[in-house]
Amino acid sequence: MNRALLLAATLLLSTACAGSPDPRRMAFEPVEVTTPEVLTTTLDNGIRLYMLPEHSLPLVQVMVFIDSGTLHAPAETAGMEVMLARLLRSGGAGALPPDDLDAQLDDNAIILSAGASVYSYSVFTSTLTRTLTTALERLGDVVMHPRFDSDRLEVARGAMMEGVRRRNDDPRAVMSRQFTRHLYGVDHPRSRLMERETLAAITRDDLFAFYGQHFRPGNAIIGVVGNFKPDEMTARLAEIFGPWQDAPVIRPDIPPLPDTGPRQVLLFEKEPDQAAIRIGQTTLNRLDPDYYHLNLAVTILGGGAFTNRLFKEVRSRRGLAYTVGAGLAADTRNRGTFSMTVYTNPESAGEAVQTMLDEVRRMGDEPMPQAELDDARNRFLNQFVFLSDTASKVLRRRISQDLDGLPQDELERIRQAVIDATPEDIRRVVKKHLDPERMLIVAVGGVEALTEQLAPFGPVTVLPLEDSLPLEDTPPNPASAGN
Repeated sequence: MNRALLLAATLLLSTACAGSPDPRRMAFEPVEVTTPEVLTTTLDNGIRLYMLPEHSLPLVQVMVFIDSGTLHAPAETAGMEVMLARLLRSGGAGALPPDDLDAQLDDNAIILSAGASVYSYSVFTSTLTRTLTTALERLGDVVMHPRFDSDRLEVARGAMMEGVRRRNDDPRAVMSRQFTRHLYGVDHPRSRLMERETLAAITRDDLFAFYGQHFRPGNAIIGVVGNFKPDEMTARLAEIFGPWQDAPVIRPDIPPLPDTGPRQVLLFEKEPDQAAIRIGQTTLNRLDPDYYHLNLAVTILGGGAFTNRLFKEVRSRRGLAYTVGAGLAADTRNRGTFSMTVYTNPESAGEAVQTMLDEVRRMGDEPMPQAELDDARNRFLNQFVFLSDTASKVLRRRISQDLDGLPQDELERIRQAVIDATPEDIRRVVKKHLDPERMLIVAVGGVEALTEQLAPFGPVTVLPLEDSLPLEDTPPNPASAGN
């Protein structure tokens, strides 16, 4: 009886599949994306306010962005900028010490978090409409009146010191860090390393000094999305944030990223049975008109889909890699970076690197088949729906565009450039902006095997990993100022 049922089910499934289209050959028209209007105004003290009402749920999200980030922190207290982001939320705020702040947020089911990126700090809260008043008040306290509690400072310091101690455990993390340091230059702010000594030296006064220099109303954007009335929200935010006094913000200049080349091969020793390799160079600025086509080209070369060239050639056809891909990180305030990454065994490293570089050359020398471009174009365009499928994403993108100095119609510009792209456009931008002969190669793994494998690409320089002091050798912490 069981066999009969299994046979019947198999026949039904076979019949259904026989009448279904092959998903590998299915094609869809590009999705048209429309976005709601974001309302904007400026409070009297200079805070820019962005609002997007959306009444489907009794929820409100409020986000505060400060237009200064980790790149703007002083080198002598490396790690302080990250610690500040942690303690904005965990270190208490206003009249509430940390435990009381935690309890009030938990009792009201309010989410409140803080974070940092290279160019901005952010504080985020999400709440039900019935607890909105409490959420806004605590958000204002965190942004305007952080406490940086000394006990929580020591907790953060200990966790970050442990992170430094373990930073060489994962070959992939080592590869990423060393690629950044040697692509940008070890003295560039993006390459700065927190050390146990610098972490040990950080005081509450350092946190308050950096906070006071950068957290200013004229340097702030507040975004609100969810179930609210714009006039009422504007008045409430003006009441809470209005007393915040503005002052000039002086940021240090960020040096430009250098040109990459001639090609270097840098090797860092780790476990001999695996290799993590990153290859790349500095490239165009985000505002360069070639960006749109180069971004499409890099997507075709090594983007997320299993149909990209690197995946098909390096992994599927040759079986050389566990993971392989490419990416373009473009920046409006500096040059961008192109990189390819592969995780492989050391004995396959040379062939894997050669294949990846050959694929870049081929894209720069030969216009791609029209069918390949059309397929990539459709996938690229149909992803646009996921950039605007929630009101929160729409609001965040609008704020990000303004912070980065991008035009409001940026999505439409990208979309139109992708629609208009020709095989010759792709070939031209790759040839112009990507040069395999000038790319940096950083490999982490067994020295003996990788030296032999990577020697054909240039002299191999073996460099030591940065030392990490054991816990017992860490310099004593300075006395922290009281609360």
